[in-house]
Amino acid sequence: YVMYTRELNDIERVNYLNGYLEYLLKAV
Repeated sequence: YVMYTRELNDIERVNYLNGYLEYLLKAV
């Protein structure tokens, strides 16, 4: 995983968490 900038890294982390939460909701 390449970190271009700290801001981009934070955005990617938030997007990953949101996607993971949606996956859990759909799994249930």
